[in-house]
Amino acid sequence: MTIYNGIFNSVNGDRKYNAWWFAKYFATFIGNGVFPNPSSNLQVAAYQNMKVVVKPGSGWIDGYFIFSDGDHVLSLDVADGVLKRIDRVVMRLNHLTRKIEIVVKKGTFASSPAAPTLQRDADAYELALADVLINNGATQITQANITDQRLNSTLCGIVHGTVNQVDTTTIFNQYQAWFNDIKGSVAGELVAFQEIQEQEFLTWFESIKDILDGDVAANLAARVANLEQIVNPHIADLVKHNNYGIATGTNTLVVTLTLAPTTLTEGFTLRFKNTIANTGATTLNVNGLGAKPLRKNGGIALSAGNLKAGGIYSVTYDGASFLLADEGGGVWNSYSKRCTTRQDVWFT
Repeated sequence: MTIYNGIFNSVNGDRKYNAWWFAKYFATFIGNGVFPNPSSNLQVAAYQNMKVVVKPGSGWIDGYFIFSDGDHVLSLDVADGVLKRIDRVVMRLNHLTRKIEIVVKKGTFASSPAAPTLQRDADAYELALADVLINNGATQITQANITDQRLNSTLCGIVHGTVNQVDTTTIFNQYQAWFNDIKGSVAGELVAFQEIQEQEFLTWFESIKDILDGDVAANLAARVANLEQIVNPHIADLVKHNNYGIATGTNTLVVTLTLAPTTLTEGFTLRFKNTIANTGATTLNVNGLGAKPLRKNGGIALSAGNLKAGGIYSVTYDGASFLLADEGGGVWNSYSKRCTTRQDVWFT
């Protein structure tokens, strides 16, 4: 057993300290890991194709120091066509070469791969900076394939003083578990969304592919003609409804509608406001389509005063005549007059 102690002044050269001794000395109060600031210290990020880049930064292993002043690019071996693997980017204190190096430890191909074990013996001591998942058939690394291990105090950790004030392992594991759950959930949702969009596209394409075959212009023209056949009856039907105009004349009424019908068809309905009370049998001419008898109550010709000045009336064409549906605003006035004349009967 050897006991080391110091630092003491040398007397006649009896106290000589080398780099190994100073490394042991500093390792007693400075813990291993990467320095916390900035947060990108020695961070592993996706780069190009099958390459990753280690950002500039500083690290510490067993009293030895590493500093990188620029991006350090690392190449990963090609993927397998069937199996996956996990490569591990490590910061290695190499006692044989007397330096700290940043290298890739290649993983083993498997359907459920595991990252390589860290070397920690008399020859080398390694800290894991990140694990990189190499999917089967992959030709490019994305950031989603990289698991940052710098905050995992078991594999790496943050450089700390004599007392390790922050053990990040638990919080890192919680974060990693949450991240894996979210990533799995989002991946599933994206797959489902993609399948729905693909099916909707295929359905839509199936509906138009006959248009895109052969003479596209002719196919489109045929579709337009078909739509016109469908829509035109609805337009004609629209002309039958919601028509309103002002009727001029006394017994020969004329109404001009803005949405003008081109022909009178059975079921055609309009409303009009009468301007002059009629004095007998009445006809109605709509937009110059010909005067048609205006009748009431099962086809009876109108009597004088059936149409009041200012009254609004609804009529429907039965194929030969316009049939009056109501007596407009004059009904109540007429009824009131009759009630007045019968007071002597009701109240005597």
